[in-house]
Amino acid sequence: MTSRAPSRRVFGLETEYALTAQGGQMDAEQRARVLFEPINRRYNSTNVFLPSGGRLYLDVGSHPEYATAECDRLEDLLIQERYGDQLVQSLVGQANERLDGQKLHIIKNNRDQAGHGYGCHENYLLARSDNYWGQARSLLPFLVTRQLISGAGWLADDGSYRLSQRADQMWNEVANSTTRSRPMINTRDEPHAQGDKWRRLHIIVADSNLSQAMTLFKVGSVDLLLDAIEHGQDFSDLTLANAPKAIREVSKDLRGATKVDLADGRRLGAAQIQGEFLERLSQYAQTELDLDPWQTQVLNIWRTCLKAISGGEWEKVTHLVDWAAKKKLLQAYANRHQLAPNDVRLKRLALAYHDLDPASGLRTKLERSGALATFIDANKANCPTAPATTRAHLRGSLIEAAQGAGRLVKADWVNIKLEDGSAHQFELLDPLANSDWRVDKLLSELQSSQIDPFWQGTGV
Repeated sequence: MTSRAPSRRVFGLETEYALTAQGGQMDAEQRARVLFEPINRRYNSTNVFLPSGGRLYLDVGSHPEYATAECDRLEDLLIQERYGDQLVQSLVGQANERLDGQKLHIIKNNRDQAGHGYGCHENYLLARSDNYWGQARSLLPFLVTRQLISGAGWLADDGSYRLSQRADQMWNEVANSTTRSRPMINTRDEPHAQGDKWRRLHIIVADSNLSQAMTLFKVGSVDLLLDAIEHGQDFSDLTLANAPKAIREVSKDLRGATKVDLADGRRLGAAQIQGEFLERLSQYAQTELDLDPWQTQVLNIWRTCLKAISGGEWEKVTHLVDWAAKKKLLQAYANRHQLAPNDVRLKRLALAYHDLDPASGLRTKLERSGALATFIDANKANCPTAPATTRAHLRGSLIEAAQGAGRLVKADWVNIKLEDGSAHQFELLDPLANSDWRVDKLLSELQSSQIDPFWQGTGV
């Protein structure tokens, strides 16, 4: 049988960041206003698309969010995701230079001390079909048990350590809501593309990851599973009887041995379910697909982590797995200082794992020492260009050229409009298209700072 490349699709991440203040009495709205001051001054908005192709905005609840540009390569996704982290941390650094006696911190986790949740959302482009519900539900057993590998870890108030910060915030399987009765998969039909051709799969169950390996695994595994499902692979025998119940049970067992109920009456542990997905997907890839090195790396990370964790040897993958890396730090600190499991100092250390400040946070130190693996050069994410192979290239190029010409472009995922009172606007409806003659023409005119009369009154 002739192998083929996996189906090309775009994917991306939306990361909601916590914004906290040390000292002073600023409320959430004041903190956000200080953080976004440079953005508001430059763009007269707190909702902007950038030359990276991604979107930075102030979300409901007065916290920053960065949505990566559309990617179809895993390397681009890692660069984009790290750029979002560095961007919001840069804004915090600028804000702290202006503040007196107070200091802001960006925390990349998923719950605050009051139990409020904020998410890391995954987006995948699907061809519109009558089987969308089946495709979405086929992923649920995988998503429920994926936390065994990609969970960020949570030190609960009672001192117990769990796999995921998000697990006990999920109350539904598949639904249109994102807050009340929060589902694992949000079904709002918002493709940001040609509606009769595409649909967006919006997964909102995941923890935010500090480890590049976990971001790579999290997105790469779903991308490959979607390819398998779209080409007829059947995972329906792994359907869970009650996914919201199961996700809480799985989160409490760091070996993935606790059995959960399947719809057919069987009981399997999270490690067993993950093993079934891994082996079936590996076999499918071996016989059907020609994987690129990044996709091969996804399967290698998956296999390595699952073997170690299910064998009770999570210490072997602390360089890859967020919950294991954090647990190692907490365990060592507690032993050194003879602390009770619910000691407030452990809570502070757990929070420091998620602090993006290189001085007070832990990720930079762990990566520099080799204790946390890296897969891209962080310098690539300092000021990235938009991914070259998707629609983001068109958007990012126009925004960058407009800034160079001193012009203002208003953009969203689909629309581009030059804010000069003329009719320089058009739609980019294909997320997989990285070329467009209209963009080329406008780029040329922006670069020469001359707008062709062709655009006047065209309405395109």
